[in-house]
Amino acid sequence: MIQLRWYQDAALNSIFEYFRKVKGKLNPLVVAPTGSGKSFIIAGFCQHVRETWPEQRILILSHVKEILSQDLKAIKEFLPDENIGIWSAGLKSKDIKPITIASIQSAYNNIKTFQENFDIVLVDECHLIPHRGQGRYRTLLKALGKPTVGFTATPFRLGTGYLHIGEGSLFDQICYNITIKQLIEEGHLCKVTAKAPKERMDPEGIKKSGGDYVVKDLALRFDREEITRRIIDELVLYKNTRKKWLLFAVNIAHAEHIAALLCGAGVWAEAVHSKTKNRTKILNQFKDNPLLQALVSVAVLTTGFDAPAVDLVGLLRPTSSPVLHVQIIGRGLRPFPGKENCLVLDFAGNLIRNGPIDAPQIRVAYGDGTGEPVMKECPECFEIVHAAVKICPCCNHEFQFQHNLNMEASGGSVLSEPEWFDVISVGYSEYFSKSGKWMLRVSYNCGVTTFNEYIAVEHGGYARYRAQHWWARRHEMPLPETAKEAYDISKTLVAPNRILVDYNGKYPEIKKQEF
Repeated sequence: MIQLRWYQDAALNSIFEYFRKVKGKLNPLVVAPTGSGKSFIIAGFCQHVRETWPEQRILILSHVKEILSQDLKAIKEFLPDENIGIWSAGLKSKDIKPITIASIQSAYNNIKTFQENFDIVLVDECHLIPHRGQGRYRTLLKALGKPTVGFTATPFRLGTGYLHIGEGSLFDQICYNITIKQLIEEGHLCKVTAKAPKERMDPEGIKKSGGDYVVKDLALRFDREEITRRIIDELVLYKNTRKKWLLFAVNIAHAEHIAALLCGAGVWAEAVHSKTKNRTKILNQFKDNPLLQALVSVAVLTTGFDAPAVDLVGLLRPTSSPVLHVQIIGRGLRPFPGKENCLVLDFAGNLIRNGPIDAPQIRVAYGDGTGEPVMKECPECFEIVHAAVKICPCCNHEFQFQHNLNMEASGGSVLSEPEWFDVISVGYSEYFSKSGKWMLRVSYNCGVTTFNEYIAVEHGGYARYRAQHWWARRHEMPLPETAKEAYDISKTLVAPNRILVDYNGKYPEIKKQEF
């Protein structure tokens, strides 16, 4: 029997808790970083449903056969005796069973076949569902009319903001969210670091379409041999220290040129894109043959590609898309024996433009559409606020305004570094947020500095689950229903000996406690 990691199990519990409590569209989101094992969460969901409600029929949708294959493999591990249906032209099968995995293209072409056969839909990589209009996903899901659970590492889209917020949003709530930094701290993902390259691809003045740079114009400026040679001169410095490279290019011609020049410099490289005929063979060779050092990709390796040995990610395609930004760097986050970290070489300036991967800048259409103010999510209560807001209106959390990215030439981190503080005493008080709900405010006296955190006792969804997890480490009784009840027994809570804090001057964020 497969044993889920704690956060995968927590994600499952949050989904079922959501369906027990919430009233509304019944379309929750599960957010889990690349490499965290979303396929196992999906497989665990299928196992629980089939064992508890065997009459329920589950449809799993995605856009590429590699992701469908990963989900199929995971489900077979959890349910070895289950006959899984596969409806996908890419996988050469058209079969419907109580659990069916389908490509969105094939399912869309057979809507009538799917309408009466399923009770719930799971969408892997759901950030690809358009925010507005129709499209294949929305047309199919509307025709099915069933609850839909979305799974993604990036719960936002370029130009439209978060998937569960605003008019036209398909999803209505994030029921679970595990962060990149926490998984790195626990060893489930590898560390990621960045160095500032000498060669920079400056897209200043290049036009945008749909919020991102026009690819044709990027290619005209940057697909030049003199620029690519200077970039390769820097890349080859890592030939003997970084074993597996993923490089992301502007377009197909750019990718082919990069791969050819790398081979000329003594690095075996292959270009992988939509026109690559032997793509599967190359990908397998990259995983199995230590001599094939680099893959140069255009779009096709941003999702669904699993190569844990990747220890260098090169960004040679400027983008303003936070989804593309996070998904690209996420390709290097999987741990691998002997892999200390993954190095990001950002020739495109994407880290500065889009922010660190654990807190990317999210832009949404605003007002008359002429501006794109940056939005952000409160780490304490998950309120979505404008980037200029200094204090969360819901829970009073003070936001950091210093950039989390260190891009010094000597080395840096794509994530901010936390610091431990010894706890002298802990105080508790009730706090009434502007959202109209009471919270439990916890104040950690650490000598010179006091840090506060806010426990969302009276919230629902993942915020409530997080509060329950926090409470369970401190008291044998279940979390009370109200903040007042929590405060009344707060003196009996176990206090931590020290706390791990993201601390940059005035704006701390508590990440972990030791008892």
